[in-house]
Amino acid sequence: MTYYFLGLQHAPFGNLVIILLASILGILGSYGVAWFGIRINTQANSRTAFSALKGNALDTLNIPLQSGMSVGLLLVSVELFFMICILRFLPSELVGSCFIGFAIGESLGASALRICGGIFTKIADIGADLMKIVFNLPEDDPKNPGVIADCTGDNAGDSVGPTADGFETYGVTGVALVAFLALALATPTMQEICGQLIIWLFAMRGLMIITSVFFILSKQRHQPCALRCQKEFRSRSSFDSPGLDHFDRSIIVTFIASKLLLGGLSKYPDLWWVLSAIISCGTLAGAVIPEFTKVFTSTNSRHVKEVVNASSHGGASLNI
Repeated sequence: MTYYFLGLQHAPFGNLVIILLASILGILGSYGVAWFGIRINTQANSRTAFSALKGNALDTLNIPLQSGMSVGLLLVSVELFFMICILRFLPSELVGSCFIGFAIGESLGASALRICGGIFTKIADIGADLMKIVFNLPEDDPKNPGVIADCTGDNAGDSVGPTADGFETYGVTGVALVAFLALALATPTMQEICGQLIIWLFAMRGLMIITSVFFILSKQRHQPCALRCQKEFRSRSSFDSPGLDHFDRSIIVTFIASKLLLGGLSKYPDLWWVLSAIISCGTLAGAVIPEFTKVFTSTNSRHVKEVVNASSHGGASLNI
């Protein structure tokens, strides 16, 4: 980055320092959400285990779901806060370069955390396997000294890497959208609409947080416990997607907000509903995709029943 901005772009040294600080901010963002994720994951694991020991089936399902939602909400909120701060408080001539530096930093941080989490869990798993061979103990036997390392490795590999990865993906997508708008609408006559579209972009990303939290909380508050229990345990590893119940309201909010923000563009009177329709396609896909995964996870699925039947009549080759 130093070679590019100083050697090729001949940027002032002060600008380079700010860009590098934005890159460090991206690294710290990936690390911070991963740190939060591993703490939540560890606490949720223990709480889920004790709720299962007590026979509380609903808490055994809800604790992981609520913990995962808290990590996702923090991830999106921190990302959006950092990007708005860069856009609001830095000089306009540095915003684009700082966005790129920020995206590079969070990508580097996420790559390191994803790799370290994956390698850690593999090393710990191999350690537990070796102890299984040496001491002739099952892999998950509490007397196996590798069990602690194996469980810790699974926690790190399944929490640290994906959390940092989600932070990086959300941020890089936002940076790419802002960069695309800035490059595509860089002409003097289009600068006004470019600014309005960037404001619209951040408003839509903020509304995603608000509507998601509101609809999930409203569903949990109003749905009777018995009905929730019946629905959520209809299949072992899938649950009714809140997106299917509320995606229509999310789409309505999207159209209303776009109309308020972009409805006054005289040159492009249809732009607000075109962009709203594009966002709505993504909202609908987010609601429908989990339903398709039930083909491979629900105990009521014909495909899953075929796998169970194959497992009971033959070995791994038949199952595959």
